[in-house]
Amino acid sequence: MLYYCSYIISFVANELRVPLMSFASDATLSSIQFPFFVRTVPSDLYQMEAVAAVVDYYQWKIVTAIYIDDDYGRNGIAALDDALTARRCKISYKIGFAANTRRSDLLNLLVTVSNMESRVIVLHTRAEQGFQLFSLANRLNMMGNGYVWIATDWLSSYLDANSSVPAEILYGMQGVLTLRAHIPKSMMKSNLVSKWGSLSKKYNHSDLHINAYGFYVYDSVWTVARALDAFFDDGGSISFSNDSRLHDETGGTLHLEAMSIFNMGNKMLDKIKHVNFTGASGQVKFDPQGELIHPAYDIINVIGNGVRTIGFWSNYTRLLSIVHPEDLYSKPPNTSLANQRLYDVIWPGQTSHKPRGWAFPFNAKELKIGVPNRFSFKEFVTKDNVTGSMKGYCVDVFTQALALLPYPVTYKFVPFGSGTENPHYDNLVQMVEDNEFDGAIGDIAITMNRTKAIDFTQPFIETGLVILAPVKKHITNSWAFLQPFTLEMCYTASLTSILTVQQLDTSIKGLDDLKSSDYPIGFQVGSFAEEYMVKELNISRSRLKALGSPEEYAENLKLGPKKGGVMAIVDERPYVELFLSNILQDCGCWLRFHQQRMGLCRPVYRNPSTVGEWRTAADPRQVAQDRATAHLTTLSLWTRTSSVLRASGACSSSVVWHVSSHCSFTFASCYADF
Repeated sequence: MLYYCSYIISFVANELRVPLMSFASDATLSSIQFPFFVRTVPSDLYQMEAVAAVVDYYQWKIVTAIYIDDDYGRNGIAALDDALTARRCKISYKIGFAANTRRSDLLNLLVTVSNMESRVIVLHTRAEQGFQLFSLANRLNMMGNGYVWIATDWLSSYLDANSSVPAEILYGMQGVLTLRAHIPKSMMKSNLVSKWGSLSKKYNHSDLHINAYGFYVYDSVWTVARALDAFFDDGGSISFSNDSRLHDETGGTLHLEAMSIFNMGNKMLDKIKHVNFTGASGQVKFDPQGELIHPAYDIINVIGNGVRTIGFWSNYTRLLSIVHPEDLYSKPPNTSLANQRLYDVIWPGQTSHKPRGWAFPFNAKELKIGVPNRFSFKEFVTKDNVTGSMKGYCVDVFTQALALLPYPVTYKFVPFGSGTENPHYDNLVQMVEDNEFDGAIGDIAITMNRTKAIDFTQPFIETGLVILAPVKKHITNSWAFLQPFTLEMCYTASLTSILTVQQLDTSIKGLDDLKSSDYPIGFQVGSFAEEYMVKELNISRSRLKALGSPEEYAENLKLGPKKGGVMAIVDERPYVELFLSNILQDCGCWLRFHQQRMGLCRPVYRNPSTVGEWRTAADPRQVAQDRATAHLTTLSLWTRTSSVLRASGACSSSVVWHVSSHCSFTFASCYADF
């Protein structure tokens, strides 16, 4: 009701042109909508920025939001949602409750939250309901190890204003983080606290303290006094007049027509906005939007019988720091994330070890990940016949990406193929699209047809279709230029005139030679190269010969087309490099004619609640982060073997010709859109 009244009063004050000094922190109230609205406390917009900064600082990516279902709660959580999104985090579950919700319903609410994946809970409510929730959370063992509770400033406001908080309340909130509007230390603040304590004991016979909002209220009175003084000094006067246009368009009972307009309201508003002094709450100065400058918050940890400040957040830098915000204002803002720091926290469960922020959901589904069971080139991916597990480079990339996630993904690998020959990858992709697999990992090429049905992660291997053909070596006599001369003759030449030339010769000079001949062409079993050559290059299928292993590659290249072999093999570059690095006695030349990459694939689900974890498990950002770090460098040591061998002369006859490509492919993991 309080925040509903704030809107009504703001509307009325705006119509009457009377400046409204408001203590409402609701982020949706602003001078843009109500020009005569002046907020004298920090907006919840900044408080939620501070909460999001804490979540991001500890590298949690999802939170659960519990809030009171009114304007204050809903608008605050909406601001939190925006702040988290800006930091690439999110609210995974929101649950609101009415102010008069029964205790049993609050208990059911917490049971629902306990079954969620996120263990980071943001509580945005009022003190009465907040303490009830903490009490019930203790009954459900939700205040122990693994949980993170972040309460907004309702908690610090209550604790600061009450000198004697019951021990059972504090005991039930151990490890909770909360925020407090930052009030700098000053003599004025100390004097006000002392004076307030004396008056409280004299008239109320109690020991009431002042919280942060008390300091803002005190300074608001002085703001109005200073503005009125400037207003009268500048010739202002208090006068009102009627306006026929002033009426209640909604037909309500406000009776605006009976009210009068403040004639010099704009001038008074201007004097308020130009107030600038140091009060009990710090510097009192407003920006052009009527908001206090330099909003900042203390980050507080509930420990033992009290609280401890572990750091600060300031809108000046938008970072967390252990340096008091007022000490930063005299310097240019340093917004480097490397400067962020908080003191150690005692978390729920009396532990100093940072909670991971998630747990396996109560009803989590295990993802079925299809993995090719290859017969050849097993370095990429295959099934271990001894342990039955899947292994290989692609599997290692997937597990490394999962290790970078801040929460778990449950999955199981399902071998695809018999292992006696390479499986057809189009069939694997079709099973992902048909929902038989939740995703797939492996050396899966990204073709145009496949991208229409499934999505792929960022690539992790540069590749492309190449032509592998045998070569013949012809060594020319580099001293042939001496034949016309006798030993008695003198010859002088520069060093560059003495050349040693090793010429390579192959019947395949380019893609046109491959297409125009009638000789057989080899391709790897299960590869998309077969359909590509038939449909895109118009090569007769009768010319194509399926080859199932590197040994068959070597044998068919050695035999040649006239003895039952092939004139060339069309395959993807990583396989060809691996073949050349292992089959050293028969080196060949290869011509790349299609740019391509390798990555991971997954479905894109329209219903993310079913297998939503896979969306993050194959998150392109995680694969990209792998590429940016040493993970893939370490994993791909074997891929450099071929380069080392060729550099040392073992495969010195390998040659690459670059030809413009017609389309783009990628080795990837896949995921489909339903």
